[in-house]
Amino acid sequence: MFVSTVRRAPLLLIALLVLVACGTNKVALNGRVLDAYTNQPVKEASLTFGKNPAVKTDADGRYTTSGWSAKDTLSIAASGYESTTVNLAEKPELAKTEPTTATLDVTIRPNTLSGVVKDAYTNQPVGNARVQATDTISATTDANGAYTLQNLPETFQIAIEAPDYVETRADISRATTHEIALKPSVLRGTVKDTYSGQGLAGVTVKAGDATATTGADGTYELKNVSEGTQVSFSMNGYDEVQESLPQATSLDASLRPNVISGTVVDSADGTPLAQAMVIASPTITGTAVATTRTDDKGNYKLEDVPEGAYIRALLPGYRRAETQVTEGGLSPEIKLEKFEAKALYIKANVAAGGMDNVNEYYDMIDQTELNAAVIDIKSDNLADVGFIYYQSQVPQVVEAETSADYMPIREMLAEAKRRNIYTIARIHIFAHDNALLEKHPDWYVQKDGKPWFADFGIAWLDTYDERVWDYNIALGVEAAQLGFDEIQFDYIRFPSDGNLEGAVFKGPRDWRNNPDEMFNTVGRFMERAQKQINGAGAYFGVDVFGYVAWKPQPNIGQNLQIMGKYADYVYPMVYPSHFVFGELGFENPGAHPFEIVDFSMQKVKDQLIGEASRAKARPWLQDFTLIWVPDQYIVRYGAKEVRDQIDAAEKNRANGVSGWALWDSDNDYTIEALKGE
Repeated sequence: MFVSTVRRAPLLLIALLVLVACGTNKVALNGRVLDAYTNQPVKEASLTFGKNPAVKTDADGRYTTSGWSAKDTLSIAASGYESTTVNLAEKPELAKTEPTTATLDVTIRPNTLSGVVKDAYTNQPVGNARVQATDTISATTDANGAYTLQNLPETFQIAIEAPDYVETRADISRATTHEIALKPSVLRGTVKDTYSGQGLAGVTVKAGDATATTGADGTYELKNVSEGTQVSFSMNGYDEVQESLPQATSLDASLRPNVISGTVVDSADGTPLAQAMVIASPTITGTAVATTRTDDKGNYKLEDVPEGAYIRALLPGYRRAETQVTEGGLSPEIKLEKFEAKALYIKANVAAGGMDNVNEYYDMIDQTELNAAVIDIKSDNLADVGFIYYQSQVPQVVEAETSADYMPIREMLAEAKRRNIYTIARIHIFAHDNALLEKHPDWYVQKDGKPWFADFGIAWLDTYDERVWDYNIALGVEAAQLGFDEIQFDYIRFPSDGNLEGAVFKGPRDWRNNPDEMFNTVGRFMERAQKQINGAGAYFGVDVFGYVAWKPQPNIGQNLQIMGKYADYVYPMVYPSHFVFGELGFENPGAHPFEIVDFSMQKVKDQLIGEASRAKARPWLQDFTLIWVPDQYIVRYGAKEVRDQIDAAEKNRANGVSGWALWDSDNDYTIEALKGE
């Protein structure tokens, strides 16, 4: 209820001037009626002296009359003013003389307030607004927004309210007009999908305490919106949008979907592909911000995908596919092309010889059935084993000073991409890396408080040391960001050679009684590595002993049933000359390359089971002659022996084999064993 608490001011101010003249007893009275607030003349004011006829003021507020006496009561009335009376008998100045003229000026107080109520944003009139001064004094604006309040005190407060507007109050003192600007309290608009342009139903719109939800067509109406609040638009599957409250009654919004869904299919026949890794990254070389795998029907769904993200799909046995999310959204299908890598190996010091050296191998790939290259990024030479042959920016590498710009890595990758050659970065993990001995000797297996060395002066990094994990994973991620298609970890195991008596690890090495701890440690490392390397857009492969294709090898901690869960490719090193004499009934297994590889690839299927069945086997094949055996067991490997291994590997595609890689530590390959392009 509106209550005025202002004390009323004096209602009348009278100024009296008496001019005396001689020569008549008839006195004329004149004067002016003035506005008490502005001191401006009041025209058409009616003055009644006693029972005499009323007189009116002219345009200048002046009046004159002879019909009065000093005993009269003067009544003054004017439209828009408070009616006032003056007892002339109380004015001794009018009674003590007998002048011919007298002057009486009178001020009267306005008691009305008028004005226009307008929309604060559009400046258009607001009709049907209620303007209230007291419990009994109020008015409603007309179609033009005009209002008038009457019978008002000198000082008061008005309250103005209208449907869909914020209530406003104003203190008024000695005024007759007041313009009012009402701010709308209702916000309306439409929320659409950025890509489709269709209205979005179910979007929550909030401004302070006001909340609304969009309808089926995406429209909303938000009531009781407070000034100065932020307007938010939110919905599951879309980026939230925040807007400042506009100087308007409408606000449309466009929400970008941040959930991407679709299907991964075989590009040849459209078959849906299960277990494909789908990754979203903010840039082409960025790491994953969202990952998932396709279900049995090839469907995937990625959440919280940033604007302009790159989407990659990886599945062993296929080439990686990538696309960018644009304003048009994303094609519902990602098509993967079947791919079997047929690779040769290039040593770091060979690549350090420059692009002429590298191009000799690239030319061999172009001229034959080969389509891939495994490239060392760490040295495998005893003189500097483990040193990184390009200038790495990985913080741990920079701190350890274990890299230098020896090989033209970026030029090599660019040329490989131009030729459509699949590139695999080979990284030694726990062995063949003496580069960290100076800066981080405590990262290694210890003996007598110092790093332990295996045969040939090779130190072994501790498989349990997670600092070693992170060092190599970071290097793998960097290689992926440089542009390698796949990252391959070698020596991802416990040591098997050298005198291990007295060697101290940071965890148990009891392979006879507790092999699971060793198996699972390798598995945990691989799980972390695969997540980050896949997240950088590259496949992840691991090298394993040849016998690991047959069954787990507890002494080195390699078990494909575990490792296969966290790898895209496993590379059994099934070099026939490395198998034990008498294996499979062969006095010299090296003389039976087809049979050894064929049997191994049949057995690998029994290891890659359950969750490990997603991984593909890609065997390392022998393209060298092993001379560290008795002379009668030396088998000179040439075109037939190499070809027999290739044929055995390709015979076992149904057993999960996808491609092969040729190994020769001297990088001298038997091109005659290879088919033409």
